[in-house]
Amino acid sequence: MKKIKKENQILIMLAFFSISVGLWGNFRQLWLQDNKFSVTNISNILSIGTLISVIIIGLIGKYIKLDKIKNMLVIVLLVKVINVFLLYFLNMTGYTELIKLSIIIDIVTEYIVITSIYPLITTIIKTGTIYSKRRLTEYLFRDVGILFGGMLIGKNIAKIFINYNSCLFISNIFLIFSLVPYLIFV
Repeated sequence: MKKIKKENQILIMLAFFSISVGLWGNFRQLWLQDNKFSVTNISNILSIGTLISVIIIGLIGKYIKLDKIKNMLVIVLLVKVINVFLLYFLNMTGYTELIKLSIIIDIVTEYIVITSIYPLITTIIKTGTIYSKRRLTEYLFRDVGILFGGMLIGKNIAKIFINYNSCLFISNIFLIFSLVPYLIFV
């Protein structure tokens, strides 16, 4: 019973994280365009972020033991929360190099979390269905984030215009929510 509770806590964390990723990931490139990045620059930033992600995930796989993966993920999530707040405040400042670095950090942290959830769950419970549950949770709630952002963008809610930067802020709220069940999980 305790294993199922821990599994559900991880899946709840993944759901909030996936909403955040869907909401922000869907508008990240448009946010960059609003910040005067060209399509070529955006493509280069995303490519560099993905390449660095692969390298870091390989190093994590080699050097981080399964019993330390939860602590590593909490740190990565905290770094992502701080980084997304930084991006929010960098909007329209013209600090292109800092924005590039921050976007790369965002991509790397996103990939680390997504690729580390399954090994974390398997330290608790090993069933044939757990991988399917993880994928279903990730994809379903990522789509919820995309839908949520699509419904909000361009609207005035409580006299606040919802733009790409607003979606970034809302995304960070879901990211913070993703930490709550994770910090409770022991």
